[in-house]
Amino acid sequence: MLRDVPAEEGARIEYAFRLCLSRNAQPEEAGRLARFLRLQQDSLAAGAVQSLQLKAPDGVAPAEFAAWTAVARVLMNLDEFITRE
Repeated sequence: MLRDVPAEEGARIEYAFRLCLSRNAQPEEAGRLARFLRLQQDSLAAGAVQSLQLKAPDGVAPAEFAAWTAVARVLMNLDEFITRE
């Protein structure tokens, strides 16, 4: 599990990584995603989420939804995720 990251967030990062790339994240990779998530959460908590026009599911804060959406976009834009021939 990731150090200095809440257990639930660490588990989500690990799960997202396995789901997208079919392998476990290396500690450095998971750490980078955790730092990116924290940056997104801090930025969006400061009010940047208002400009996104984002509809979060019921019971989920728009800033939290936007931060995790950004993490998913990072994973899905990796060369390892995209099949190229």
